Amino acid sequence: MSLSEDIGHYKNTSLVNLNRIRKYYESLAPDEAIKKAAQGMDPDGELNSHQHRLGYHLCDLSSKIILSKEYKIRIHKAKTFMDIFAVTEEIRLATYKLGDLWSYDTALRIAFNKHNNENMLPDTVFVQCGVREGVKKIFNGRIPKGRSLPVDMFPRELRQLKPYQIENFLCTWAGAKKSKRPC
Repeated sequence: MSLSEDIGHYKNTSLVNLNRIRKYYESLAPDEAIKKAAQGMDPDGELNSHQHRLGYHLCDLSSKIILSKEYKIRIHKAKTFMDIFAVTEEIRLATYKLGDLWSYDTALRIAFNKHNNENMLPDTVFVQCGVREGVKKIFNGRIPKGRSLPVDMFPRELRQLKPYQIENFLCTWAGAKKSKRPC
């Protein structure tokens, strides 16, 4: 399949699930969204596949940390995705075994809860775990440097998606040819 066909397939499958997650987090009260985001909870109450490696115990611990007064205030005052991401990165760096994927996913879920402001969503494509494999496919085996990449680096077909959707597409697209491992 061509990249355009793969994107069309993505819109009918994985993007539907991502939108379901977004609507779920939009519906929660802010503190509940922060807690469930850090715990890696999906709308069905299950641990998201991205957080299986971490397990319930570590995700629950991370939710207690992020709900501490200092972090919670910073998240409530956040004006951009990067403000939220700075908090999740700080927690990730201070907490053994939390990784890049936890930090990004948690920040994105919290950003979904602030749905009244598009500035709360990422404006670049974050690169971690399975996304790296998708980036390699796009850029013929090389990975441009950086934790996130500008959207205009990507092919025109991908730029029709929002940055967080490109991230999700690259992860699922890379994984489609490999195992069913989480991104």
